[in-house]
Parts: sequence; structure tokens; C-alpha cells
Amino acid sequence: MRRRSTRHGSLAAGVVLLALGAATASPPSFEELFVPRTLRIDLVRSGTASGHGWSLLRLSTEGAWAGPRRHLLDPHDLGGARVVLLDASSGERIYSRSFSSLFDEWLATGEARQDRRRAMTETIRVPCPRAPVDLLIEARDDDAFSEVFRWPVDPRAALPPAPAPAAHETVVIRPGPPRARAVDLLIVGDGYPDRQREKFRRDAARLVDALLAIAPFRDRQDLFGVTALRITGRGLGPVEPRKGLFPPAALTAFDTFGSPRYLLPFTGSRLQDLAGAVPHDLLVVMVNAARYGGGGLFGGATVFTADGEYPEALFIHEFGHSLAGLADEYFSSQVAYEDFYSPSRRPWEPNLSASARRDALPWADLVDPATPLPTPDLPAFDGVVGAFEGAGYVPRGLFRPWRRCRMRDKGAAEFCPVCRRALAARLDFLADRPLKPAGTARGPKERTQYTVERRMLTRLFRPDFGPFAEVWRARRGRTPRYLRCTIASERAYTFFAPRWTQ
Repeated sequence: MRRRSTRHGSLAAGVVLLALGAATASPPSFEELFVPRTLRIDLVRSGTASGHGWSLLRLSTEGAWAGPRRHLLDPHDLGGARVVLLDASSGERIYSRSFSSLFDEWLATGEARQDRRRAMTETIRVPCPRAPVDLLIEARDDDAFSEVFRWPVDPRAALPPAPAPAAHETVVIRPGPPRARAVDLLIVGDGYPDRQREKFRRDAARLVDALLAIAPFRDRQDLFGVTALRITGRGLGPVEPRKGLFPPAALTAFDTFGSPRYLLPFTGSRLQDLAGAVPHDLLVVMVNAARYGGGGLFGGATVFTADGEYPEALFIHEFGHSLAGLADEYFSSQVAYEDFYSPSRRPWEPNLSASARRDALPWADLVDPATPLPTPDLPAFDGVVGAFEGAGYVPRGLFRPWRRCRMRDKGAAEFCPVCRRALAARLDFLADRPLKPAGTARGPKERTQYTVERRMLTRLFRPDFGPFAEVWRARRGRTPRYLRCTIASERAYTFFAPRWTQ
């Protein structure tokens, strides 16, 4: 009896150990799932606003994989689409990355709504799997992703890498850390002939310096490695339809969707062929033109003119689109879209909200309880995180977190705290750094008491703040710009305002 009990006890212990081993088994590593090369996927998306679909064009391999190796599954709920790799044998997700498609923007134009058909190419880069996988494209629908395309992929059937373009010039602008821990930025020069070789280098260095001078890039300079690729040959420069200019080797084009300043890649496949020779996380196209123009798509290329108006501000603004999916916050400029943001759908962009309710704001953790919602669009609220109406090309119904952020005003000095947090999170993701949970980009909130003489204050207005009688603003001194107050005496007021600890 005792021996049988011992046998059963040993069996039970073995079962427990197996269960513990299964529970604590770590997920497969990058090296187990992938080879350190890049698999390029070229797709075609075609149709109309009433119906459209995806098709596979080609699979090919490229050089070293430049993306993250720890963060294989995209943690951020961004983009209008997502590429997913499924292990063919287990069905487990082994890789995902969100992105936005130019085709989605076209669907919001009058041309698409007239049932005219159009096709556009989409290039996606993923790490090259060791074994067969299922390629999925998931599209956002009513704030959720659903499968719209699936294709079995055997990496052994992918085309070999294209020969590197030997004639083009590559310049290291900023050496970075090892590729697996770096944010690798590639700047492709469009329209720089040989006689402007030095100008190309100066322009690239100038724009990188401007980017790294502001937060959150300033605090993460050590993550960046920057390489510039100057395209040589004849027939360079952007397409300008309104001027009748169609250079045969153009990489970019103005007048996208009829908007004169909307500058995007003209022949996406050729640009991707050239860019594929240099491993990169982020792609920038710097156009040697004096005309103002630019564009950026989340997960795609940032395009801007180096000699137009405000080139540094333009580059940084468009880079916000490409890196973190930040939305345009302006609403007075002419665009080609019709109802780009559906009233029935929550915007996925981190700096837009369809509601000013505190419990509906994506950035509610950054809003002080004393801040009125919606927040008045007045100079007194400069530097205050709130819910300012007017964003996403419409003056009503969409809200932005700051009065004057880089995503609204090219003259703004900085990104707002909401945009900075989104940009920093994406940089940390690309550099394989530990990721912070949403809402913890800044430290805990503390209440700090201030006493200020009444003569140093100006009254703003008298909203109902419950126990707080009035709202004032300090004219000078190191006091918060926006203050809640209670009457302490006839001459002095006591304030309680938030302070963020780093």
C-alpha cells in the first residue's frame, strides 16, 4: 500500500512539474522564428468606395532586418490596417505591425464615391520567417480589426534580393547603436544632381538636427542611426502636373488627390526598390524643391521639400504622421477628403477624440480635474491639456488635446504632451526598449498649494467649479498658467494646481 502510494505520488509530482514547465515556458525567440533578413511583400489594393480588395503582387527578400526583435507583436492600437504572420503549423501569431494605406484616404474622396475604380500598390516589410506562414491583412472596421486577405507564404519561394544600386551615393549622417537596438532612419534624396552633392548632405544634417532638438526626440537621440541615400542620374525631381513637369525618373509627385501641396511617392515600387538596399525602420524622402509640400502615412514614408517654406517644421509635422499615426489638428485648410472621419466611428489617432467627455478622452489621464471640457480656445489655456474643438479638417465634432501643437500649427514650438507620449512610445517600440503602459508616460499627479497676491492676477471667467469660486491666471511669476482658487483674504488667493513629477 505504501509503495503504491509512493508511485501515485511520484506520478502526481511529475504531472505538476510538467504543468509548471508548460506554464512558465517562454515564447519562441526571434532567432527561433525568423532569419535576420527582410521579407518584402508587395500587394495591390483596388476597387471603389463601395467595394475593394487586396491581391498579392510579389514576395522578395532584402538585406538585414532592421526592426525590433523583442517586440514582435505590435502593442499599439493604431492604423487602418495590420499585417499579421501566423505560424502555419500552430496558427499562433508570431508577428504583427499596424500601418495606414493611401487607398483608405482615396476612399474618402469624391472620385472614389463616384464608383470609379482605382488600384494602388502597398509595400510591407516583415522579418523573414524560417518556416511557412500564413500572411493576413486585417482592416479596421468599427474600431476593431477583421481579416480581409489571407495568403500562404513559403519563404523559400520568395524572389532573391535585387542587386544594390552601385551608382547611388550613401552617406552616414549619424552613426547609431547596433541595428537591433536602434531606430534606423533612411533619408532618400530626390532631385539632387551630382553638382549638389554637398547641398544634399547639408540639407539632411540640418533636418536631422532640427528633429533631434525637440522632445521627445531630444531625449532619445542615442537611439537614432541616420543614413542618407542620394539618387543619381537624369530625369530627377518631383512630378508637378499643374506645371506640366513629368521627370522620367521621378520618385515623388505633387497634387495627390488634387491637393496642390500634398506630396507623396509617385512610383512606390521604384522608391521601395531603392530604399530596400539600406536596412531601415523609418523612410524619409527629401525633395530638392523650393515649392511647399509634403505628406506622411503611418508606417509609410515621410515626404517633404527641403527648400520650401518652413522645411524643418514641415518635416517634423509629417514625421509625426509616419511614426506615430498622429492626425492633422488643423481644420481651416482645404483638403480633398469628404467626411474623412465618420461621425459613428471613434478616431484611432492618439491625438483626436470624437467626444469631449472626460471618460471618453484617450488622454484623460493627462487632463487636470479643474480643466473645463470642452476647453475654451483662448490664449489663457495655452499649455493646458484639455479638449479643444476643431481638428481633423473639421471645425466641429472632433477635439484635440492642445491649442497649438506641432500637428496643428507649423509655428508651434513643440508637440503637446499627448503627441509626445505617442511618439516616445513608438520610438521605444522600434528600439526594443521596455514599453510603458498607456497613461504612465509621466509621473503621478501631485497637488501643490500656491498663494498669490490678487494684484498679480487677471480674471478669466466664472464657470461653475463646485466649491471653487473663480478661475484666474497669473500674469507673472513662476505659478501655473491655469489655476483653481479659493478666496483666502481680500488681497490674497490660495490656489491648488497640478504638478507633474518626472
